[in-house]
Amino acid sequence: MQSDLFDAIEERLAAGGYTLPPLPEIAARLMMLVAQPEVDFDELEQVIGQDPVMAAQVLKVANSSSLVGRRAVDSLREAITRVGTRMLARIALSTQVGRVYEVPGCENRSKEIWQHAQLSSAYATELAWRLRADPKTCFLSGLLHTVGYPVVLKVVTEVCT
Repeated sequence: MQSDLFDAIEERLAAGGYTLPPLPEIAARLMMLVAQPEVDFDELEQVIGQDPVMAAQVLKVANSSSLVGRRAVDSLREAITRVGTRMLARIALSTQVGRVYEVPGCENRSKEIWQHAQLSSAYATELAWRLRADPKTCFLSGLLHTVGYPVVLKVVTEVCT
């Protein structure tokens, strides 16, 4: 029985057709904007405003205890200014890449895998700073190092249902 399950999963994976979704256009656009020498905050606000989840995350980070100012921020523009472009890029990537890890029917396990990826990303970024490596590359590598798990989870749930 277990062998049949493994064979079915292996067969489904070998058949292909399981790819990771591409990075959404909003995240790609945002990454391009923050990489510019002169950042256009109006355009940043417009792009982030198109994704309510990302906008909420930017506001949440801007009002976190590590960045809290004299008062809470309630506008997206103020939040963008408070978090800065480096943190904004991380929020955008985390928000968008996190969606790849969502597997219907396996919410608890996919959440654990995503949390592991986020922690790995934080450690990789810290190591990058200490080793004088590129922190952006290490941040993204940490987020993506377990990205195969959601693909396998999706296949397993399809085979088992």
